[in-house]
Amino acid sequence: MDIYMQYTLVYPEESPVSTGTSWTLRQTGVFNRFVSSMRTQNQASIPIDQEGPSSTQPSNPNLLILLHPKQNSILQTRLTHSRSTNPFIQPFFTTHLLILSTYLPSWRFYISHLNTKLESIADIALTLQFTKPSHSTEAYTQLRALKHLEDQVLPLTARFQTTLATIRKLLDANDLFHSRQWSDTTTCQEIRDELQAHETYMNGHLITVTLLQKRVSEILNLLNIALSLKNQGTSVQINEHMLALTKDTVDDSASVRVVTIVTLIYLPASFVSSFLGMNLFDFNAEGGGFGMSSKFWVFFVMAIPLTMVTIGIWFYISQKKRNKIRAEEDGLFIGGR
Repeated sequence: MDIYMQYTLVYPEESPVSTGTSWTLRQTGVFNRFVSSMRTQNQASIPIDQEGPSSTQPSNPNLLILLHPKQNSILQTRLTHSRSTNPFIQPFFTTHLLILSTYLPSWRFYISHLNTKLESIADIALTLQFTKPSHSTEAYTQLRALKHLEDQVLPLTARFQTTLATIRKLLDANDLFHSRQWSDTTTCQEIRDELQAHETYMNGHLITVTLLQKRVSEILNLLNIALSLKNQGTSVQINEHMLALTKDTVDDSASVRVVTIVTLIYLPASFVSSFLGMNLFDFNAEGGGFGMSSKFWVFFVMAIPLTMVTIGIWFYISQKKRNKIRAEEDGLFIGGR
């Protein structure tokens, strides 16, 4: 019976940068084949790595392939050190326990880093006064930071569940080894205890991340509500200002209407007085009569064409504006489709 164990372990890695420290999520691929026909309790796998020490038993059918994210990884260094201190082939589970113990503890520090970021954002976001313009701008900055933090926290639940599933598979494999007498009771119990310790730690991290996700979501919702209320308050102020302008416009319209009515009342009298005041009429004619010039037709010849030209210019300008507005509306309609 051959046993194949393959999985991808995701873990955070801290690296120094100019502004402090930066965390990067990396992953290591693991493929392990165990050939049970050898029936040897201390059978192990040999890592395939060009920089690692060469195998002392090339006939060993067991196989371990590690896909490191970079050269000279911490895991490869620990594997090399472990093999140099113990020239014998390590047991099957030793390599997997070494992988887990190398990378899983870094989750604790990564979660602490995320929690520190959340506390820093919350200290600012929960003390903002939205009546100040500068605080409103800062609120949008913190909102973006919270959204970025949420994007970092949300995938962790699935990653932890995957890691827990891998640990449980290793526990099942450990029980299988013991049931087939490939390992003694003491070794089986030691491996089980260490795997269960990793399982307990990952369950604790899963609970912590769940609470962290909830806190991020609550603060994000609170900040969104506060910004929405701020925007609503601004909209109310704008509406009140527009209402005041509308009232002023209505008052102006009423004044214009009064002026127009007064003008219409006096317009006929003004026209009559202007018309009769022209030199075409003579009220002091001989004999006390009323006289009118024979050139009276000049007034109509000049007034009627001028009136028609004025109306024509007004009609042309109005029609041009209507066509321009209609063309803009048609362009918006076509662009919208």
